[in-house]
Amino acid sequence: MGKCERALTQKCLVFFGSMILPIFALVLQIRSIMFNKLYARKLKIAVLSVLPVVFAIIAISLHFLSGKSFMQRVDPEYLHLFNGLNIAIGNLAVEYVFHPGTSIQIIYAISAHIVDIFMPGGSIISKALDNPEQFVHAANILMNLLTAISLFCLGYFSYKHSGNFILAIILQLLPFGNYRIILVSSRIIPEAVILAPFMILIILIIRYIYDKRRGEHPNLYLIGFAVAGALGIAGKLSYIPFLLPPLFLLPNNKLRFKYLGYTIVAAMVFAFPLLVNFGKSWNWYFGMFMHSGRWGEGSSNIINMVSFPGNILKILKVDISLSVIAGIALVEVVVCYILGFLRKVKLNNLMLRLLLAFLIVFALSVLMVAKHFAYHYFTPTLILKIFFIFMMSHLIIGIFGQKRTRSLLWLLVLTLSLGMVSLQLAPLKGNTRKVIDNTARYDEDYELLKPYFHNGSTLIISSHYRGSPFIQSAFVDGFLISGFLKSTFKQELNRRYPNTYFSLSWTEDFYYWDKFLKADDFVKTGKPIMIYIGEGKEKDLDRIVGRIKTAFPEYNAELKLSLKLEFPPEYLYQLSLKKALLPNPME
Repeated sequence: MGKCERALTQKCLVFFGSMILPIFALVLQIRSIMFNKLYARKLKIAVLSVLPVVFAIIAISLHFLSGKSFMQRVDPEYLHLFNGLNIAIGNLAVEYVFHPGTSIQIIYAISAHIVDIFMPGGSIISKALDNPEQFVHAANILMNLLTAISLFCLGYFSYKHSGNFILAIILQLLPFGNYRIILVSSRIIPEAVILAPFMILIILIIRYIYDKRRGEHPNLYLIGFAVAGALGIAGKLSYIPFLLPPLFLLPNNKLRFKYLGYTIVAAMVFAFPLLVNFGKSWNWYFGMFMHSGRWGEGSSNIINMVSFPGNILKILKVDISLSVIAGIALVEVVVCYILGFLRKVKLNNLMLRLLLAFLIVFALSVLMVAKHFAYHYFTPTLILKIFFIFMMSHLIIGIFGQKRTRSLLWLLVLTLSLGMVSLQLAPLKGNTRKVIDNTARYDEDYELLKPYFHNGSTLIISSHYRGSPFIQSAFVDGFLISGFLKSTFKQELNRRYPNTYFSLSWTEDFYYWDKFLKADDFVKTGKPIMIYIGEGKEKDLDRIVGRIKTAFPEYNAELKLSLKLEFPPEYLYQLSLKKALLPNPME
């Protein structure tokens, strides 16, 4: 990666670090500013805009620094791209239910129309297949702008309803509590898209806590909580634990059942593919529940008791400080309930119930990820670290803090939160360097393979799902996952890649844009055959060559390694078929 891109990353990181201290200084000074109220309000709004802007700049910059996504991130970027494009042109019968990821596909659909405005000529599908990375970039930008807007609203409405400017700044630090949250946001995956619904949930919770007339308009909260929950579920069903807090806040069972009912209805709207493809959804999620492995694989024992305890430990070590804070929060809850039972202190019961609710959310998230383990699955839960600090502090300050000292105590909480955030700068910078270095190595592979992209040879691809320098590998994954809506892309892909065929694990035939072919259907004996073997697919080479030999028994197959890539280890071979010499009967 070039010096300019390195400099851009460093500037983003420096900008992030340098803006924290001015925010802290402004918080100290804001009460003593001797200007009129209107000017002070505008200044506060400007300050509340800083962290959302910083978040968007860093996340989007990291996205662009990550290079070509089709080389390393077919799943789920290109899977959602194809389904999002179908939604963009009005094909709502999408069959993708696996996250379900519907909110990502809506983001793709909206951003696709924005890109379409600035690209001359052709249909939106044609433009997307010609420049898919532009559509991926646009979706990431829109997703992070939505997250940044939600973060600004979190600060603004928290200040509006609580009257506590410092508290609002603390809450805006939520996505900065762990660097992995920003790294995930540089991609287009469900773990990133559910950040905005979480912000909306917290906005509603803060309003509910400070609203002295909350009982007069319960439907406002019921519908708001339901919409936030449904948006989260539409991103990924792992958001389900975050549906719990409203149940702890609402005062009676009637309202709780209403909330659950509204949530189900809203989820049917926002995650409509789950309902439209109910049978497929049921089989997928029931299989996920009943099997111990990811994607419904593994033994039919729900939980693998051999790996499950170890997975829990791995998750708790992802952010040790979060695990420690959660442990302290649990102790605080127990002590507060004991003191309340003994009538020793006057408690903020709403905040105490909220803290207990999020401790249960944390525990359920740990258990869910431990069942189907992958580190990035736990990333959204990392946002709870600063929120735990906020809830714990709010509870303690409410019990022991005097009116005169509360501002000072909140400043101390802000200082603690900033300290937690500052610890993330070093790993964020280190991971940014890794991203840049990896992108440079991927780009080297891309340049090495460029001469083979359009040389007219028959190309057979057996690639890892993470992608390859051949964009056809990403396209076939997105194409296959489109189900009945593959017809949207079939003609365009046939025209663009008439000589590309795929060796897939689930068929003995070669796959060609919705056709299944034998080797003698497309192999021409007089033309070279290029075979691309992706990472971990080395065994496929013998399988491919064997099928071709079977189809042409009268030919000898000569295999030559044309190119070996190191990062990741992948191979390009050339196969030549030469007529076997028959023995001379005169000899």
